Amino acid sequence: MERRSGRRLAILAVAVSLSGLTATASTAAAGAKKPTGDPIKVMTIGEFEVAEAGSANPEVSGAIEARAKAINKKGGLEDASGVKHELDVVVCNTNNDPNRAAQCARDAVDQKVVALVGNFTTLGSQVYPLLEENNIPSIGPSPSEPLALSSKVSFPIVAGPIGLLYEMPRLLASKGASKISAVYPELAAAAAAVPVIQLSATSANVDLVNKVAVPLDAADLAPQVAASLQNGADGITAIVIGDAGAKYFVGLKQQGFDGDVATVSVFLTPQILENAGDALEGTLIVNQAVPVTAKGVPGVKKFVKDMNAFDKSLDKSDAAWARGPRPGSSSASPRPFARSHRRRCSTRWASSTASTWVA
Repeated sequence: MERRSGRRLAILAVAVSLSGLTATASTAAAGAKKPTGDPIKVMTIGEFEVAEAGSANPEVSGAIEARAKAINKKGGLEDASGVKHELDVVVCNTNNDPNRAAQCARDAVDQKVVALVGNFTTLGSQVYPLLEENNIPSIGPSPSEPLALSSKVSFPIVAGPIGLLYEMPRLLASKGASKISAVYPELAAAAAAVPVIQLSATSANVDLVNKVAVPLDAADLAPQVAASLQNGADGITAIVIGDAGAKYFVGLKQQGFDGDVATVSVFLTPQILENAGDALEGTLIVNQAVPVTAKGVPGVKKFVKDMNAFDKSLDKSDAAWARGPRPGSSSASPRPFARSHRRRCSTRWASSTASTWVA
């Protein structure tokens, strides 16, 4: 019973501290006492690097590690009984491999982690059954599939990709689109996004006229660009990852497409922003929190500070920022986001819970 109670205290400490709801120590870092309790281990699972897609987002898992470092610097996690513990983070990359994702879940059990934090995976079907069997909670996952929203051990704090996907057709409709294309990676998990887009399109009274899958290793995206412009499409929902992302947006510009394109901020990595250049000009972007470029938001300031203290070389991306909003980052009241300038790309932002745009 004592061991189970200790585990519950540890889970509570993780849930409260990593969600940014409280500081872990009232003393300054310089005067923080060394933790006296046993270390608490958590894990984050995700597609942090996918060789086949040419994508690498070390800043996403790095955000979890950065937060842990900041907590430890202030004396560690304080559980409900007042005992402080050092927080250890285990990073498990799935490489978008279901077998590897299942192994990550087994590792979580074997290493006796108290919780998974900020999961960034579309392979939840390989992960959640084992978490449920062993009563390991997943705190703040990116809910990219139904299991993350329905599992008894999943506790998301944002709408996640499903909310973002649902918002894109509605926003295109609000800009006047009547026929839209859904462009997505050629992945089983990504194909599951199409029904969500279809549901939203129907609700917004627009027709989903093209469904275009983009191969991860395609050198030439001209066929996919052409397919997305068929049937009079005047709006596009584009969720394209890795090297294909910039190629697709550049291809649209070369074809002279003058309709609106909506995408999600987490797919716009610094490399894609750099490679696409002004081809992204005017793109509509939905986000699950205020963008990381909103430097005046206290939570964003804390995130940037944590990341710099952990590893200055890591990008401060929206995907990383979304892993764990800090105090002051709440956007519970729907409000427009300011225009953001990111490497020559002026964009219009909206939250995944509101359909207000700022031109």
